[in-house]
Amino acid sequence: MNTKQLRRCIAVGLIAIQMLVLPVFAVSHNCPAATMTDVPANAWYHGAVDWVIVHGLMSGFSATSFGPDETLTRAQVVQVLYNKEGKPALAGQSSGFSDVPDDQWYTKAVTWASSRDIVSGYGGGIFKPDAPVTLEQVFVILWNYEGNPPLTGDADAVGPHSEWAGNAIGWAQAVGLMDNMPFDRVTDPATRAQTAQMLMNLLR
Repeated sequence: MNTKQLRRCIAVGLIAIQMLVLPVFAVSHNCPAATMTDVPANAWYHGAVDWVIVHGLMSGFSATSFGPDETLTRAQVVQVLYNKEGKPALAGQSSGFSDVPDDQWYTKAVTWASSRDIVSGYGGGIFKPDAPVTLEQVFVILWNYEGNPPLTGDADAVGPHSEWAGNAIGWAQAVGLMDNMPFDRVTDPATRAQTAQMLMNLLR
């Protein structure tokens, strides 16, 4: 084999190695859900889970678990939005809620969201951070986060819903917040997978 042929063989070999190695790095970088046993590659929420993890909005329970069917809480929803905003400083603000102590992981997020009228309490100075949220409640929170855009959709088209959520549901329908997100009723609890899909639909 002459020198020219040797160089050609080496070049072909390097290309072959790149073809084998680069996809591995691409998967690990762009597909964090690939390591999660509860996020199948063909799941409707796989892409959304990847997106929220890559953008630092949500994280898994561990390196191998995301908990897609787990119900979201009020504290978790506001933490996601607080993450999105880069966890802004609060300048000594207090949440004002008796059930939101100063030393909890969600304290700053609740304080921030409350001060911007993204969320409100239940009256009597309580927030209920551990209470599960429904899909329509998530719509309302995201609608508030977006500054209460005008109603443009048809809330009745999605089925039974709470009257107080009507404007937010109409907006959610109009902007495609529900796209690619299976659900039965907007009054059902919101799952982590559904929330990931809504966030990707809204923010991507």
